[in-house]
Amino acid sequence: MIYVLFDNPSKIAFVTDAITAPYEVMNISGEKGPFLKKIFSCCRKCAKKAKSGDTIICWLDMMAVFCHMLTGKKDVRIIAINILLKEKKSFKNLIFRKLYRDALNSDRVVATVTAKEYGDYLNKLLNIDRKYILLHDAYNPTKLAPKEDAPAIQKVPGTVFCGGRNGRDWDMAMRIAKAMPEVTFNFVMPGSVYKTYKRQLTDGSLKNVSAFVDVPKKKFTEIMDSSELVVMPLDSQSPSGLLVFYEATARGKMIITSDTVTTREYFSEGRGVLCDNNVENWVREIKYHLAHPDETAAKNESCKQFLSDNCSVKQFQTILRSLL
Repeated sequence: MIYVLFDNPSKIAFVTDAITAPYEVMNISGEKGPFLKKIFSCCRKCAKKAKSGDTIICWLDMMAVFCHMLTGKKDVRIIAINILLKEKKSFKNLIFRKLYRDALNSDRVVATVTAKEYGDYLNKLLNIDRKYILLHDAYNPTKLAPKEDAPAIQKVPGTVFCGGRNGRDWDMAMRIAKAMPEVTFNFVMPGSVYKTYKRQLTDGSLKNVSAFVDVPKKKFTEIMDSSELVVMPLDSQSPSGLLVFYEATARGKMIITSDTVTTREYFSEGRGVLCDNNVENWVREIKYHLAHPDETAAKNESCKQFLSDNCSVKQFQTILRSLL
């Protein structure tokens, strides 16, 4: 039997469609408490059901870590789809690192990464030596791009978009915005981030920033569509923000982001722009690409082609099927 664990009630069809053997989908629907408790409870239920010889596919890598811990006495294979471990120095993260290290050192665990260099980075971070399967996150432009019958959103000249939940370097984003008063920045952020920067966003020092807080998905994409560029400083080497980048690419936006072991896999070689931690470099690249829309469009097309050629749903399914 194959068990497929999701961290939300939605069934992700391109995962289950890759499975030809009998399988059962389990998720956090009906679980109570904080998110971590919900996924642990789901994993515990799965671990009780699983027998030696079974396989558990975990859409969320933390679920794979829990399943490895909870099935320790059973010969159960665990597939951890695209590890994402942040390098924070908090006590909680130190505990997670230990759990990840134990799981990734196990022969029962098959681990994939969305960027080859990130696998090397993980080994260094955890002081381990293991091989990972390269599995790009699935790019489905049909679902990500605007529908043909959708009303066109007017693009506002001289605007850039920065948004999402995790992994964004909002300190850097604020510094970039402050250095470019002539450019309008659309910041789409969760309420917790807005609380941290509320004073800075409301004291008049960032008049060129429009902050949107906890917006619904439709509004999120409308703000993105109205902006000329997506500018996303990141605070992690992990694959944070990748799915937003996919959506931005499908919607015709060129990406300017931090140079990390993950982003190099996707946005190097003329498919976007990668910047270091120097604000002046970000300012220079934003000014240049706002002033050269033809070059911006060409880089977006190059990125679209790369994602279509290397990150399709079909390729994702083929690799996942080979692991079963």
